Amino acid sequence: MNYARLFLFFATCAFVTLSHAQNNADTPAPQVKKTVNNNSKKAMTSPKDLETDKGCTTSNKSEWLSQDEMALLAKHRGYQFEKVKISYESCYEIYGSNREGDLVEAYFDPSNARLIRQNIVKIKH
Repeated sequence: MNYARLFLFFATCAFVTLSHAQNNADTPAPQVKKTVNNNSKKAMTSPKDLETDKGCTTSNKSEWLSQDEMALLAKHRGYQFEKVKISYESCYEIYGSNREGDLVEAYFDPSNARLIRQNIVKIKH
């Protein structure tokens, strides 16, 4: 498990929350929202579940979409990010923002680009 990436994501969440609280004391702080795709076999509640469960897919890597194809599909859905990573040996993962400008950590099934799980840090503009 790559704890450095998880730490970076949650440190960013904490930084955004603290800086928002200092700059906008009278407005509510950003909220972290976890969403899980209802089509998944099991509701995954933590990244550890992705590692201990079967992950995002059980299909062979030869059946996966390429990372470039996944990036194109994710950008078409409104995500903004730098690159697509392979996580837990069975997921495509992105860190970036969604159409609303909120911070997002999203996991996709690499065989069909289905959203498996995402963490969202709500940024109120």
